[in-house]
Amino acid sequence: MLNEAEVIVRFSRIIPQLPPAAFDDHYPPDPSLLLASDGPFEVFYAPLDYVNATAKIAIVGLTPGKHTMYRSLAVAKSAIERRLSWEEAQRQAKLQAAFSNARNSLT
Repeated sequence: MLNEAEVIVRFSRIIPQLPPAAFDDHYPPDPSLLLASDGPFEVFYAPLDYVNATAKIAIVGLTPGKHTMYRSLAVAKSAIERRLSWEEAQRQAKLQAAFSNARNSLT
């Protein structure tokens, strides 16, 4: 698995260059985001690794779905294009995309 510095170097360069289809969940995930595969299973990167150190509650064990991945990539790309820091891009991606497909169910 990549460490934090490797994630920053790799994905802060890849995300701004992704084609429009990379943000549309009607298409398969972009191959440049592939982290690992094992047989039919594949793991793709989504910029949801920001951790809010002041959070009062944590929800653990939920794997983001395809919709959340695509949304987080779009938000991160927008933040990077606005020349925000990588940490801020991750923070915005997490705030806007995490649980975006399940918020009503969670509340």
